[in-house]
Amino acid sequence: MDSVITVFSALESASKKRIIENEICKINSILQQKFDFEENLFNHFCGYFGPHTAYFHMDSKSSFMSSLSKEQLSLELNVSLNDRNEIIVLTLGPNDPAFQTGVIKKGDQIISISNLKQTLQVSCATVEAISNMILSDANKKIMLTLRRSSSKYFELVVEKKLLKDEGNTVYSFIVDHKKRRYGYVKIPSFYADFEGNSVKGCAEDAALEVLKLLKNSMQGIIIDLMDNGGGSIEEAIKLARMFIDYDPISIILNNKNVQTIIHDPYPGVTYNNPLVILINENSASASEFFASALQDYNRALLLGSATVSKATMQSIMSLEPNDVENFVKVSINKFYRVTGKSNQATGIVPNVMVPEIYESIYPKEKNNATAFKNDCIATPLIFKRHMKNSAMAKIAKRSTDRIDSNSYFNKTKEFNKEINDLIDTPKLAQLVNMDSAIKSQSEIRRRWEEIKELDTKSINLLLNNYLLTVNPLDKANNKFHLEVLKKTTT
Repeated sequence: MDSVITVFSALESASKKRIIENEICKINSILQQKFDFEENLFNHFCGYFGPHTAYFHMDSKSSFMSSLSKEQLSLELNVSLNDRNEIIVLTLGPNDPAFQTGVIKKGDQIISISNLKQTLQVSCATVEAISNMILSDANKKIMLTLRRSSSKYFELVVEKKLLKDEGNTVYSFIVDHKKRRYGYVKIPSFYADFEGNSVKGCAEDAALEVLKLLKNSMQGIIIDLMDNGGGSIEEAIKLARMFIDYDPISIILNNKNVQTIIHDPYPGVTYNNPLVILINENSASASEFFASALQDYNRALLLGSATVSKATMQSIMSLEPNDVENFVKVSINKFYRVTGKSNQATGIVPNVMVPEIYESIYPKEKNNATAFKNDCIATPLIFKRHMKNSAMAKIAKRSTDRIDSNSYFNKTKEFNKEINDLIDTPKLAQLVNMDSAIKSQSEIRRRWEEIKELDTKSINLLLNNYLLTVNPLDKANNKFHLEVLKKTTT
């Protein structure tokens, strides 16, 4: 910090002018974007009808739908900001459309981006505007203006390819622990083939992973829905049918209060042995639909923290008949558990509460003033639980006792209390000077380093994949997932 104080005057002089110019440029860019202004204005109005009501222009709708799929039209161009706030090409893979041009290299600076109709100067444009232009499926060709070192600018047009989004695809691993073997299946979202490209949804992908795991003699399977914000309810229904045998799964209520009972019409299950589902404060919507169904049947033990509490379903439709430019996302149904209860505004309370850092500061459905309130409905449904409530309670208590005596989880509780105290305690007036700013940042850095040290602690589990990966990209993804799983996060 002493070094910062020494050179602060020089840094201030060099940075002040550039920062002001960039911010003025961004403001002018925003004012010139008619569609962005209209979209923000319409969305502000939509917010009065509910937190999940939204207006989409064609490009925004395309980006939103693309985010719910495991395959996307993509440039696969990984970039980063350097210390001068410039966007620099970070990595290029052998399958990337940008790499296959043979022109772009690591370290090139991106100056502007164009969809051949509109051009954005990167230094002036907002992150949202740049992201929408790159991600929109409507923009199949993107013109990039780049600069390499101090040489002249050069331009090229890159055509997107339909590529698998590894971060939004089901994957699985084998966990060996104390001479027992378990299957682990990560479902990052309930993605589906919304655009009719014949791409398998997450339920079919999950079924294939489970079948592969069963060939390796599993004592149980863990399904990870942490940070799964939902997606397709149809995929959640299909997934529930893999574990619930010929019984009702949920009740759907429309705006006329008409109840539709969602059944499993097919006898038999894909997997009938021990099952654990991991949820957290970011598990929402379709994740809650699936997890609550299995919890009601005592088919799975739920571990984690209380979920987001969204129990409504949305659909995207044209704002006007035959309008292909403007769309609106509206709530069309509410879903209820087979007991007649709802997760809306209350969330799912897991069988075993597992402390997680920052768990109390995640946004919840109930924090939205225009969200639906919790209610319940009378239902005549009769269903048979997989095991008695008393048996499930005994299993949950053993896990709870282990967590209560675990030093990692007790430390997590301490951090959460400290974080809550910081948020809840009124902030005192602070001097606007260098010493005060450095003292404040030093304290924040100290706390962050302590949390990071706890969050990166490795656990003693043997993790492996049952497939021999040959493709370099598959190997890299496999290594990344393994490193994430070897960290203590729950």
